[in-house]
Amino acid sequence: MSAVRKSRSPRLLSLAAARRALAAVALLGLVSAGGCASYIDKARTARSGGDYKKAESLYKESMTKDKDELDRELAREELVAMMVDRAQNIAKADPTKAEGIYRDAHELDPKDENAQDGLGRLLASLNRTDEAIMVLGGDGGGFQKCELCDRYLAVLLKKRARTYEDAKKHEAALADYRRAFQLLPDPSTAFAIARVHTATDNHAEAAKAIEEAVPLIKADDRQSQADFVKVREIAVMRATADGDMEIVDRYMGMFPPGSGGDPWYALQLRVARERWRMQDLDGVIARIEPLLGEAHQESLSQAIRAEMVDFLGKVEIQKGVGLLRDGKAAEADQSFARASELDPADETLKLLRALAFAGKGDLERARQIAAALPTSIEGHKEVEAILESLLVFDRLDVGDVSAAKEALARAQAAAPDQPEVHVAAAAILAISPVTGLKKKDIALLRKSGLANYSAGVFRYAEALSEIAWAREQSKTLGDTYRFRGPGSSERADTLERQIRESFPFAVKFNPEPTTILSLRTKGDTVEATVTGPGVDERVFVSNSGPDPLTFTDAGLITISYGRSKYALVAESYTAVQVELP
Repeated sequence: MSAVRKSRSPRLLSLAAARRALAAVALLGLVSAGGCASYIDKARTARSGGDYKKAESLYKESMTKDKDELDRELAREELVAMMVDRAQNIAKADPTKAEGIYRDAHELDPKDENAQDGLGRLLASLNRTDEAIMVLGGDGGGFQKCELCDRYLAVLLKKRARTYEDAKKHEAALADYRRAFQLLPDPSTAFAIARVHTATDNHAEAAKAIEEAVPLIKADDRQSQADFVKVREIAVMRATADGDMEIVDRYMGMFPPGSGGDPWYALQLRVARERWRMQDLDGVIARIEPLLGEAHQESLSQAIRAEMVDFLGKVEIQKGVGLLRDGKAAEADQSFARASELDPADETLKLLRALAFAGKGDLERARQIAAALPTSIEGHKEVEAILESLLVFDRLDVGDVSAAKEALARAQAAAPDQPEVHVAAAAILAISPVTGLKKKDIALLRKSGLANYSAGVFRYAEALSEIAWAREQSKTLGDTYRFRGPGSSERADTLERQIRESFPFAVKFNPEPTTILSLRTKGDTVEATVTGPGVDERVFVSNSGPDPLTFTDAGLITISYGRSKYALVAESYTAVQVELP
């Protein structure tokens, strides 16, 4: 009997055996009584002799003429079994004939699963996959649900699904993969379902499919374990890039055999680094900090632990620097303190904590800490410059301009390109009178100045230029630059607002010791006469022109049009845009 035939269900086999036993008993009785063999007995004799055509004819006669009902039923069953065996034996040599025999067998007994399974397999071998799936799945054509067919049906469904998937027919692919998974739950099918969902950006459903695969991955299934680790890595990094941390955590919470250890920790570190690139510092800390705790002491390797400690320390420093820049000195100091715990040998952190003390109002203590540290420590000059810049504002607040200027000189000597130094310089410039003006020039500026010079003719434009330079320098240094003053952003904003109360025009830094002036009007074009150091021109001023005018030195600028005359001060290293009244 063939392998397919042997795979019939135990229920069918036991029933057939019972029928044959009863038939044998009946046959003995008939022979003893009258010596006449039944049609079924003759059919069996013909079959055993290889005369299948005669056997088929006798089986059919038995099905209608044998008096014993059991014989008639058994004849049908044995005929179908014989036909299935024959079809299977000739399938390779004559598939067309084999198909006909399978179909005849199915017509004789629509419930015979061997006939149905054999026909489905034959059709599949002829690349008639859709027909094979219809037959094996009992999806019409007189075919019924077939338990024997399920395994091979699942194989064909996966094959067709892959074809759909490659053609980007995602819904059809999903339907076949899902049906295959219901028939034969298997990790590889779940991975395929997840793959299709991922291709359509349905990451939540992809994660659900993988969750269904996890319980199916066994300790000895190395291939599925490796596939899971690969799928997890791809899905986690994609979700991280999309900012979908819920999906990330779902995958990281799946633990089939062979999925933990260093690969899991390394992936956590990769996620954290990616979030760091997105400047999610709190998210990074929340992810890495627990992994350094007692719960992971035995499972986390020393190599990856060292990487995590180093990375977390850098993140805590960056977070602290940002908090300090935003004026949150106490929170910044907490971050610096944690970074010190992670790397006690980093003396730079003592300088950063000094900045935090300054931000908390203890500037003198901060200066003492910095002064006591070796000047060779990275960032010492920058921190010294920041602390002296803070002293500038401290002294100005009490009206000690002389001490403020001395502090600025020390700051400029320590680190002249530090943004905080330029903001401190702006504070000094904003109260420094413009020199070289005649009394009549000052009078004209106070009377007809485009800016408000009522409190004095101060170097407002230069001050705003310094603030603009400081902001650009801050961008250049970037968020990862360690040495920033406490509340530096707010301090620059506050100073700028104060200056703009008197000088409301847009100012950019000009690297040359000249004044670049752009004139504009809101309304109609006007013809104006502009005079100043190195300039005496008539220009047409509109909402888009003229080209900027360059004044070669500091001094008085006058702008006359119609019956109006206005004045402004040319200040070196400035680029100013003025909208005429």
